[in-house]
Amino acid sequence: MKLELGRDLTTTRDHWWWRPGWREGRRMATFHVTMERAEEIHALARAVAPVLDTLPEIGPVPLEGLHLTMNGVGFTDEVTEVQLSEISRRVFDGLADLPHGPLVCGSLLVELESVMVADAHAVWLDPLCALQRSVIDDVLGPREWGEFWPHVTLGYCTGEAPAADIVDALLPVLPTGPLVVEDPLVTLMELGRDRKVYEWEVLRQASIGG
Repeated sequence: MKLELGRDLTTTRDHWWWRPGWREGRRMATFHVTMERAEEIHALARAVAPVLDTLPEIGPVPLEGLHLTMNGVGFTDEVTEVQLSEISRRVFDGLADLPHGPLVCGSLLVELESVMVADAHAVWLDPLCALQRSVIDDVLGPREWGEFWPHVTLGYCTGEAPAADIVDALLPVLPTGPLVVEDPLVTLMELGRDRKVYEWEVLRQASIGG
């Protein structure tokens, strides 16, 4: 596995600023691929966490919070239960048509707001993203989607720190080869971020391919 520094990155910044639309107590319905049964990710996270704990301005993600961000549906005060139920049904019914295969991650990346497992690819990732976006657009109306950049964050920055110092600290725990994740889960959740950690309630969950 490679260890990389974000392009032109010298100093990190706090991840936990309030993004547009977010405020304390507000929740978002969203899709993630979550890692409850992904021991391969857990093993790397357990190796990285003590290193991150020694560094200023960064904190490890709890094992129960490990995820690959997919697509947001909308804030729960803007999406009706009927709409969310329809989106859930159609997405999870569509999982059976996805190809099967492991999630493979090729690098550990230090970025502006986080340390992440990157270069993530799987035969089902792009089709899953396309399925979710198509269903959400059909039920809620078309929207402008950003670039899909799959990654799993291992630690979030809480302030400014020299990015190169994080790279140096992580070198001793870098895996020798790519990370192969066999059993991630597709999860529809209500997501919150009130306490500078991502916390969620699972609404529905299934294995890749249904």
